[in-house]
Amino acid sequence: MTKKERKHKKKLQMYNKRLIKKYYFVAPRNVWTDQIPKDYDYTYINWGWCKGWDKTFGMMYLKELGKVIKDNNIKNFRILEQKEKYGEARNYVNCYTDEIDNIITKYEHISRNICMRCGCETPTIDDGWVQPICFDCYKKLYKRRLSFITKKDYIPKTDEEIREMYNRYIVDEPDENGEYHIPKSYTLIRYSKDNKEEIVYDISDTVEKIQKRIAGYKKGEDKWKT
Repeated sequence: MTKKERKHKKKLQMYNKRLIKKYYFVAPRNVWTDQIPKDYDYTYINWGWCKGWDKTFGMMYLKELGKVIKDNNIKNFRILEQKEKYGEARNYVNCYTDEIDNIITKYEHISRNICMRCGCETPTIDDGWVQPICFDCYKKLYKRRLSFITKKDYIPKTDEEIREMYNRYIVDEPDENGEYHIPKSYTLIRYSKDNKEEIVYDISDTVEKIQKRIAGYKKGEDKWKT
């Protein structure tokens, strides 16, 4: 291991130790015994979606979740699985309350308009894989794929052609300025035996914080600032 690698490892371990101390539920545990592995060296944690989501709202999510767990004195809370599914962040946990469910659902909706790779605001596209990804990230990914394409038919290669193709895949509706932003509310439909209720949730405060965070990151400010 080089000096640079050792330095990076030590920095990562210190960061993970602080994070686990604050949010115990991100510590990795054995599925069957629920114990932290004996050889655990703090080089990884049981946490993380796509890179863009993590850096844009990951710490905000942990902070909100941690507060609910602490305020309600919830014991042995665990994150069972985190992943991307159908273009949004999914988080499965072992304990649900209305507050926890609201936090998880809120960030699921927010993630639909945050680029999975870089963390900027973006529309969701469907090119066979539903994903929120900005044009710049899509272009880089597409150009890396070109070397694996063996079809003889002509395929888009220039930036303009790739942009035109990308635009065809967009599944969201732009705002009045032709731009794509995180919606500041979402609607859930709840059914009962004799009733159908539409509930609108205002998430404007969280969305504005995220947009300020993205703007700060673009200006070169600390991208991890919460």
